[in-house]
Amino acid sequence: MLVENLQEKTLIAMRLVHDAMAGHTDGALPKDLKQHCRGARTRYEMYLEDQKKLREQTTKEKKRKELSQEIQKVKTKRQKVMTSAETMEKEAHEMAVMAEKKHNFTLLSKSNAYRKGVADKKEEVAALDKALKELQESVNKLKQ
Repeated sequence: MLVENLQEKTLIAMRLVHDAMAGHTDGALPKDLKQHCRGARTRYEMYLEDQKKLREQTTKEKKRKELSQEIQKVKTKRQKVMTSAETMEKEAHEMAVMAEKKHNFTLLSKSNAYRKGVADKKEEVAALDKALKELQESVNKLKQ
């Protein structure tokens, strides 16, 4: 009667019923077994509900962890872009000063190119800030 792929809880339940039925070959069930069986469905539904809540909680925690990792990546990228923009701006200023001293228009054009690059980097930082804000709002929604 045993099937190999039954879960452990199913086997335990079958064993409890078999043990309770020992010596009752006339078909009459003991009173305590009847009461136990009446509450079995309710306990089973509660068990399923608990399992569902556990899966939902695990899924939320996993999403929250993934979002936290994504936030950390965006913060790191934002910091790198900010550092790069600051360096480019400093170099652009130095080139402009050197161009003024040496009357070299090549350095001035390089300085202007760096300044355009700085503007692009600042736009990228703004986009990263927006993405970071959206990610943080998603994490806050998961906490609720």
